[in-house]
Formats: sequence, C-alpha cells, structure tokens
Amino acid sequence: RIKTIISNIMFTIYKVLIEGFWDNYKIETKFHDDINIFIGKNGTGKTTFINILQGVLTANISLLSALQFRKIEITLKKGRQRKSIKVEKTADNIEYKSIVFQVGNRKFELPFLDRYTPNLRPGRIHPRVMEAIDEIRSEIESLYRISYLSVHRELWDDVDEDAHLSSGQRGRLNTVDKRLIKLMNDLT
Repeated sequence: RIKTIISNIMFTIYKVLIEGFWDNYKIETKFHDDINIFIGKNGTGKTTFINILQGVLTANISLLSALQFRKIEITLKKGRQRKSIKVEKTADNIEYKSIVFQVGNRKFELPFLDRYTPNLRPGRIHPRVMEAIDEIRSEIESLYRISYLSVHRELWDDVDEDAHLSSGQRGRLNTVDKRLIKLMNDLT
C-alpha cells in the first residue's frame, strides 16, 4: 500500500540550470522539497528566472521566445528517480530560429516566435505546432504540476490595504509582507 502511494507522488524540481541568462550569465540552483522563496534586490533577475521556469513548465512558447536565455535544464526528482526537461533556443547566425523542447527522451522542435509574431492562440498558428505544444504539456503534466504563489507590489493597489491587519501591524509592514498576510488569511 505504501509503495502505491509513493508511486503516485509527482516529481519535484531538484535543480535548475540556465545558460545565457540575460545573454551573459549562467545560473544554477538547487530547490528544496517543500517551499522555495526568491528574494533579492530589484533588477537582479528574480522575475525573469520565475518567468523562464513558468514558460518551460507550461510550454508557453510565446513567453519563452520573449525571454533572454539560451538554454535551460530542469532536473526533476521523485525518490531516487531523475527526469529532465530541457529547452534550447537554436540559432542561425545571430537570429534564433527554433525552440527545442526535450522532456525525458522525447524531443520537439517548435518555431521561435519573435516580437512581431502574434501571441499563440488556436487558429493563429499551424495545427501541427499546436499539437506538439499539447503533447509537450501532457508530457510535463505527467511528471510535474506547477503551483506557485506570486506576490507583486502592483497587485497590492487593488486591495483594501488595512482591512485584514491588526492595529499593531498597520504602518509597520511593507507591501509584500501585507500581501502575503492577506493571501495567507484568504487560504485559512
């Protein structure tokens, strides 16, 4: 019975390697099994890093085409098992031509969407490309389910700032702390 339960647990992100981050940098980081929080100064790449992860794990070709990186490898783990998801932008001279997705042993080559290409929507892109994207998403979803809590300062503008705070908390917390408290209160 325990083996059955363990085999149904999804993979978790073990490690991420990004090359060509903002064209010049290499990032390699290991993840914790439960919660990962990214904190840093403005302009250090936190949002870009998360957006690249999101783009890969949701097979969002429009997003991946727009972000500055050359390749990424996400290593997933479940017990002793390891699986990888790789994405690489292929170039011809100085211009990107395609995005190659590899999920486990399956490889998919998709067209690179430059800033002049409209957003991906059914009917606006070739059906075979949409089928490949659906296959990639299905492969990834069989291994990993994406879930994250995003906290942005601009989201706070739409919230009654003090409605959920105690009198001792008002005025002492920054907007991210306030938003986290509000989101946690909404969950409980």
